[in-house]
Amino acid sequence: MVSIDRRERGYAHRRVKYVIVIADGISDLPVPELDGRTPLQAARTPVLDHFARSGRVGTVATTHPADEDASLATALRLAGIDPAEMPWGVSAIEAFGAGAEPPARTYRVEFCQVNAAGALHLPSHRLIWRPPSAAFAQLVTDLGAHLMQQAPDVMAGRTLLPFAEGRAVLVEPGADLAAMPDIGSPEEASRRSWEDVLLETDGPGAECAHLMRLAAAFLSSCPQPGREQQFGAVWIWSHGVLELHAAKEECAPNVLALVKDPHLVAAGRCAGWHTADPRNLGDDFTVDLKALSVAVMDALGRHDMVVCEVDAVLRATERGDFDAKVAAIESIDRDLVAPVLDRLSRFGDPATDPSATGWRLLVHPRRAAYVSTRVPERDVVPFVMGGAWVRSVVSRSFDEVSAAASDLHIDPGHEFFEYFVKGGLARIRA
Repeated sequence: MVSIDRRERGYAHRRVKYVIVIADGISDLPVPELDGRTPLQAARTPVLDHFARSGRVGTVATTHPADEDASLATALRLAGIDPAEMPWGVSAIEAFGAGAEPPARTYRVEFCQVNAAGALHLPSHRLIWRPPSAAFAQLVTDLGAHLMQQAPDVMAGRTLLPFAEGRAVLVEPGADLAAMPDIGSPEEASRRSWEDVLLETDGPGAECAHLMRLAAAFLSSCPQPGREQQFGAVWIWSHGVLELHAAKEECAPNVLALVKDPHLVAAGRCAGWHTADPRNLGDDFTVDLKALSVAVMDALGRHDMVVCEVDAVLRATERGDFDAKVAAIESIDRDLVAPVLDRLSRFGDPATDPSATGWRLLVHPRRAAYVSTRVPERDVVPFVMGGAWVRSVVSRSFDEVSAAASDLHIDPGHEFFEYFVKGGLARIRA
């Protein structure tokens, strides 16, 4: 069951201005073609290096071996939420991110291709989720209408919502929260015929099996423009329950999240952040860093904290393009961090001027991602932070080696958000 509480999460009483730059996948391994350096080491980042020398550099554990979904877990920890203390189904958080309101019973709906043997071919993008395209959102809407027409009794009160490209959520608002169907993950159906797996499903899960058969028939006859490989089936699984405790609005943190990654959107909603609709941000919002820097600086006039996401580094990693990854890191330094730092510095440092507002900046990779594997990996990641009351004893550059040599290692990762905001209240292991 998900229990979402939007009460204050460790904010200082002073109205300090904060910016968090999520440079997803910036951390990497040494690349032979870069003379044995990582892309972060090879990139020319004078602003970040100068910032690091006056701030703090360290590592943070953003993933854990027990994570059911590492993408969601890293997003929650970045927002200061401990996944282990929230006994929910992943689908409930995804449904909340997709706009569902509690109380509700929820399910993940995985769109898959089907191979010649009738087994599901699970999407290769399951480690990196993109916002749903307009075409996919329309496909979800059409499928929902078809299921409602073909199985009105089963679909009564249920709604199909797009969550990410290739994934939707099935939501049953105000449902009997105790009666939850149970159906296994799609991995078993990827090893043999998915229809054979469904034949073994009975009891409450039979309703989901019925909907999956209807969905497969619909997808086989429905044109899917713009897709090289057509979806042939869906898998409905991972039930959860979404529940919300009333928030005290006067204590809610004034945070704006300029993010598009669906799991970051969901985590932000759980933390009580204001999140922009990713469909309204534009396709290049997380790639055009000059435009992003303008949006961040504008938002600082209305919000205490702005969280922004950079997507270009992860896109280059997906392609295995280390040169593009280096260029993307250099763009973060030049086009985003430099102007944002200039704007933040105008808020002053209360350590030297008691009347100043104060500010802090954090560059957080969220996940490591290797150009050699082209996907995010479970590894600790380096970070750099600085601003009011943040002082460095040892001067370090911002890269994987310098971060590993630091005495600042934060584990568990969900405590990092409070450490960044309040300045050292997290339990830190040297």
